[in-house]
Amino acid sequence: MASANTTEPLTFCFTITVEHGTETKKVVTNKICTCKGQDSWRNVLKDLLKEVDEKNLNTDKVTVSVSSTSPEKFHPHVDEDVSVLHNFDKTLKYVYFVIERDGSDLKTNSMDPLKTNAFAKMMSASTRTKHSPNKSEAGASFTAKDRLYNDICADLTWAGVAFPNSMPDNAVRKHVEVIASAIWYIDGCKEKLNERAKHVPNATPLPTRFSDKFNNYNDWKKKRQKAPRLEVPDLKKHSGAIFRLVSMGFTNKWGDYRAELEQVALALDGYATFLDESCQMQAKRQKLTNPIRQVGEHSEIQHRPEVGEVHPRYTKLDNTLCGKGFYEYVIFNEENHSPNGSFKDFNERHFFMQKLQLTVPVDILTYSPGGQHLNIVLVWRTPEGGGELNESMQLYEKIRPLLPQFHTRQMKVDFRTKYTNLGGFKIPAAELRNMYADLTLDASADQNPALDERIRQAILADDVNLVTDLRHLNKGRPNDTFQVFF
Repeated sequence: MASANTTEPLTFCFTITVEHGTETKKVVTNKICTCKGQDSWRNVLKDLLKEVDEKNLNTDKVTVSVSSTSPEKFHPHVDEDVSVLHNFDKTLKYVYFVIERDGSDLKTNSMDPLKTNAFAKMMSASTRTKHSPNKSEAGASFTAKDRLYNDICADLTWAGVAFPNSMPDNAVRKHVEVIASAIWYIDGCKEKLNERAKHVPNATPLPTRFSDKFNNYNDWKKKRQKAPRLEVPDLKKHSGAIFRLVSMGFTNKWGDYRAELEQVALALDGYATFLDESCQMQAKRQKLTNPIRQVGEHSEIQHRPEVGEVHPRYTKLDNTLCGKGFYEYVIFNEENHSPNGSFKDFNERHFFMQKLQLTVPVDILTYSPGGQHLNIVLVWRTPEGGGELNESMQLYEKIRPLLPQFHTRQMKVDFRTKYTNLGGFKIPAAELRNMYADLTLDASADQNPALDERIRQAILADDVNLVTDLRHLNKGRPNDTFQVFF
C-alpha cells in the first residue's frame, strides 16, 4: 500500500480541555485548523495553545482522542505523526486533547496558571500592538486627502509606530487623521513656516520628515483657488490636536516619531503666536494719532566728495547735477538716472547708491518710508570742501514737508469725524479721503482705487456735473420686491 504525502495539509476539528484536580476548563472548542501530516500531535497542540495564550507545562499529561461521527474514539500517541492516523482512516476528523495537570507547579508558582489565565491575557493584550489601517482606494470617493492619509499610515508602519491592539480601528483612524489634517492644512506653506522660523526668536522649524515629504497633495493651483492663508485659529486647532495626541501614554513608545510630531505642533503654535503678535502690533500702530515713521527719525544726509573721473554708470546723474546750481536738489529717478533705465533688483540699487561718486561734491538725503516702498533719494550739489552745514540743513527743512508719510487709520478716522458734516450737509467719504490726501501728503494706498481716481479726475476737471460715484444710479430691485414678509 502506497504511503500518503506527509506534507499534504490535513484539516481537523480540535477541542482542548485542561483538567486540574476537580477543575475542568475548555480552552479550545470545535476549532477547525489545518496542519501538516509530518507534524506530531504534540506540536499541533503547542501551536493551538499559543493562540489562546495557554502554556503546555512539562509536567502535563496529554491524551489525544480522535473520532469520526461515531462515538468510538481512537487514541494515537501524542508524539506520533498526524499522517499515521490519517493513513489509517481518513474519516477521523474530530481531535480531543485532554491535558491533566498536577499540583507540582503550584508549589513553585504563587498563582494557579488556570486561575491567572484571564490576568495573563489582559497583560499580554496590553503589550500587543497593531498598525494603522488604510482607507479603501476603491470608488470615486477616494480623495487626495485620503491618499495623504494612506501615505502617512505607510510612513508610520515604516517607522515602526504602532497602536495598542485593544484600541478600536475607528480610534486609530482618528489619531492618524489628526496628523493628516495638520499636514494637509500646511501643504503649500511649509517654506513660509521654515523661512519665518529663521528670523523669529524661539520659533521652531518643521522637522525634515514632514518638511521634505508629504507635499503637493493640497494642490490649490490645480483647483484654481487662491494661495492658502494660514490663520491663527486653525493653526492653534491643529497644534492643539497634535499636542493632545503626543500626550497620550501609548505614544511614549514612538520614540523619534513622537518627538518630530511634537516639533510640528511647536512650529504651528509658534507661527500662530507670531501672527497674533503681528496683528496686535498692527492694530496698535493703526490707533496712533501720528505717522508711524517720522521723517526726522528715518532720514539721513551723507556727503560725497568729487572724483576726477566718474564711472560710466553715473554719467546720467553726473550730467544732470553739473547743470544745477548749489543746493538745487534732484530727486533720483531710475528711469532718468540709472544706467539701463531700471535696476534688476534691490541689491543693484543698493550698491549703486553706496558707491555713488560724481565729478562734483554732493550731499545725499535718503529717506526710508517703510514697508515695501523704496528709499526716496535726493541729491544736491555743494561747493568744494563740503559747503556749509547750515545750508544743507535749511534745504532739508524745506524739503521735509514734501516727503511722503503713511498716516494711520485713526488719523483718517479723526479727520472724517470732524469734517463729515461741515456746512450742515454730509460730505461723501470718498471726497473727504481725497481732501485728506491732498492736504496732508498722505502716501497710503487708496481705500477704493477706482472711486478715488474718479474723484481726483472730477476735481481736476472742475466739472460739478461729472458723476463721481456711480453707485447712486443703481436703484436696487424695483418695487421693493424683497421686503420683510414675516
